Amino acid sequence: MRANRRIYQVHAELIDRSNTLPGATNGLVEKLFRRHTARVERAIVAFSGMVVSRLHQGLLASFETAEHAVLCSCEMQRSCGVIPQLSGSEISLRIGIHLPPPASRSTSRTIDFSAIHASVIARMLGSS
Repeated sequence: MRANRRIYQVHAELIDRSNTLPGATNGLVEKLFRRHTARVERAIVAFSGMVVSRLHQGLLASFETAEHAVLCSCEMQRSCGVIPQLSGSEISLRIGIHLPPPASRSTSRTIDFSAIHASVIARMLGSS
């Protein structure tokens, strides 16, 4: 796969909504952030994605197909959702899928989502 063909971007951002305590607790929260980031990176690799840039609290990745972008997003959510939270912490994951710019899309203004297999939709709904 060539990098210029990767047109669907997934933005994954970790958000700390807790009131973290200064001192040792911050080290634990940082460790928790690293665990989440590692799982997000593994999901990107598992679905043939490429990390485009590392952000302060997240990643931007690119994919060749919309299906890979959606499946990766589902896997990110699933794998990060099972990480135990620290007492008093509330870390969440915000995921956005960005479509290619209009110049690189087809001339049609509509997006054909019929190419996304039914199993993808079942996974999104949690009924796999």
